[in-house]
Amino acid sequence: MTYAAAAACLCLSAACSSPKGGKVEMTDLDGYRWEEPIEIAVDNDDTLTRRDLSLVVRYDRRLAVDTLVVHIATHTPDSLSLVERLTLHIPPTEAVHPVERIFPYRSRAVLLHRGIYNFTVTPQTDAAGIESVGLIIEESATDSDR
Repeated sequence: MTYAAAAACLCLSAACSSPKGGKVEMTDLDGYRWEEPIEIAVDNDDTLTRRDLSLVVRYDRRLAVDTLVVHIATHTPDSLSLVERLTLHIPPTEAVHPVERIFPYRSRAVLLHRGIYNFTVTPQTDAAGIESVGLIIEESATDSDR
């Protein structure tokens, strides 16, 4: 098992056991360059809970940009679509191994329909050094938790 695969398994197992009901979906990229859209499918059966959505980017020191613009297209089970622009300010790293950064995307969102939500994340420029991209969906903190 490669380092990246082991790290992805560890990340997924940690998120799946999250006490806040978190879910992580990661997509590894071919060739350590992100230039094509990635698709993340999330099966939703909870139509009441407020959720926070964040984008996760795993990258290494080959990343030459500090700002990356992505478009996130959301396709809901009832066929609605929404495309949003998100600007990621990525701090540089000199670490030998890849690092992960989490970028908040949506707070206190409710996935209103049961079924598959498809998220398509498309970079607006290609970027060498990005190894994988993912989506974290976790239960929002309640007002009493803050």
